[in-house]
Amino acid sequence: MATNTPETASESKASRERQSRRARANKRALTLQEIADLAGTTKSTVSRVLSDSPRISKKTKERVAALVQEHGFTPNYMARALARCRTGVMGVLTSNISSGFFAEVIRGIDLAAGERRRHLLVSVAHGDEDYFRLFDHLRSNGQVDGIVLLDPPLQLFDRALPKEHLPLVLCASQAPAAARTWGQVDSVTVDNSSTMTRIVRHLAEQGLTQLVHLAGYPNNFDAEHRRSAFEEATRALNLGHCRVLTGHLIKEDGRDAMRKTFSDPSRWPDAFVAFNDSVALGALAEIRRAASAAKKPVAVTGWDNSPAAEVLDLTSAEMPLTGLGETSGSLLQERIEHATEANRQGRQVVLDMKLHIRASSRPSKSDREGKGA
Repeated sequence: MATNTPETASESKASRERQSRRARANKRALTLQEIADLAGTTKSTVSRVLSDSPRISKKTKERVAALVQEHGFTPNYMARALARCRTGVMGVLTSNISSGFFAEVIRGIDLAAGERRRHLLVSVAHGDEDYFRLFDHLRSNGQVDGIVLLDPPLQLFDRALPKEHLPLVLCASQAPAAARTWGQVDSVTVDNSSTMTRIVRHLAEQGLTQLVHLAGYPNNFDAEHRRSAFEEATRALNLGHCRVLTGHLIKEDGRDAMRKTFSDPSRWPDAFVAFNDSVALGALAEIRRAASAAKKPVAVTGWDNSPAAEVLDLTSAEMPLTGLGETSGSLLQERIEHATEANRQGRQVVLDMKLHIRASSRPSKSDREGKGA
């Protein structure tokens, strides 16, 4: 086996210095291999240093870092992605981008992606069938390394996943236990159940017993869980004459519910529990418009704690929207980095919510006739 003599070691050092001087003179960027040669180590070791691997010694990290800074070396992330057969792109599939909910969640996903120098490819589906089509397209065309499925239609879980599939994370949704092939997919949701229970209990404590839930659409995870929690809470508290009306998502839906189903103010319930702030604000606008004809004050609660909720004194549950996105993006990144562990059990992350109690759920004559919406 050949050994380095003092002469050959000295010659090697001199050679590296000449290489460094030539590179500076030519004012060109060094390659990863050239940085490795200058550091007297291997290309893979330099790559691990750039990835901040804990397996590399502090001395080696400092030596490589000094050379990187001296020569202004910039890692070629495209080349690294190609070497790993990755694109550096995370996909997001959603059915809506018009509301603040989706915009804030996607912003959170983008923050998580940016921390790992990844980019987002956001695809917007127009209806359930289009969602399924885009899902099949994204997971098979090689454009993305993984997908965050944002608020997918519940029918998606009727489709079996193959044993080997692209890394996936469910955001604002969770696969039912019966969808066994989805058991390895991570999910991030909010605590719909306990939050809705707190809202119902708060209203009951005000002496309000006739409640109407202006629920979301049936084919939606959050809508189904809030509706179920509302029904369970009203039963547990023995509240009579409580109703659920489905199909509410935007402000106009709240207005329509008041104009059509509750056109007679004298027959209003004690409180309306809305699926989100948009629906609540639509209902609140009609309630305040027709307040003079009502026999009693009516409470209204929302969900999301949008900026308008604070301005209009609307009781609302605060959704950690950016947190939903950031957590989903981080989980997907982990799945991408550990793709060989694809068969491990999926993680279910449930984020807490804060309930903001305001004047809309403590109605009085002055509240009813106060601010407009």
